[in-house]
Amino acid sequence: MQERWWLRTVFRHWDDREPLAMAPAERGPVEARRIQDLANRMRTGVLFYPLVWALVGAGILVTDPSREKWLWTLMLLVLQMLLTAGRLWLIGLTKHQVIGARPNPARWLELGVFISGFSWSLILLSSLLDTPLAQHYPLIMTATMGLCSGVLVNLAISERSVVWFLLALFSLPCGVLVVGPVTQPPGLALVFLVYAMAMYLLTGLPRNEYEQSVLANLRLQQQARELTELSHNDALTGLRNRRYFET
Repeated sequence: MQERWWLRTVFRHWDDREPLAMAPAERGPVEARRIQDLANRMRTGVLFYPLVWALVGAGILVTDPSREKWLWTLMLLVLQMLLTAGRLWLIGLTKHQVIGARPNPARWLELGVFISGFSWSLILLSSLLDTPLAQHYPLIMTATMGLCSGVLVNLAISERSVVWFLLALFSLPCGVLVVGPVTQPPGLALVFLVYAMAMYLLTGLPRNEYEQSVLANLRLQQQARELTELSHNDALTGLRNRRYFET
């Protein structure tokens, strides 16, 4: 038996799932529902980025205030607010394209996910480089991991969104840790890599359960329509019956 990769062995109970049997005609409705649900989840979740940084920044400024920290905190807060407004616009654009049946409306959501991950990546990077926020690395690191876990709960229904967010959040810090002058050990990049891969694997189960739920709901609706159609037709002639005209 071929040996599994050690990380998949650790998460084998999450990764061993029955393959989802989905007909080609069902993929379109499932994807459309996924995009709508993802947009609805993001509309609320996107507001937490500036809120979390405002709380983290307040904690930094209360414990050890300085002019430089005020400037860095305010600059990053303004950046988060601007990008949040941009993401809300992208979510609205996605919903408009779904209603208009435009091709590939999910690309705007994925762009917004990448922007959000990259924006928080800059916050994490500010604690790794020699900046006024470097001494508050434990607080920023804790906020980053907590925010990442919360965001992936919302993004779990879309594998591409999960991948884009993890790449945007950890690629730049990992690269800087390996090649750049940082205040933290380069081995931290391996910690980020393992954490990102573990979070990716852990989102597989809720995504599979979501797809099963949506698919079951769509099939029930289709069966209900078929039963309604049968109850409105005469079994012998195939014409509409009295029940149809009374309805």
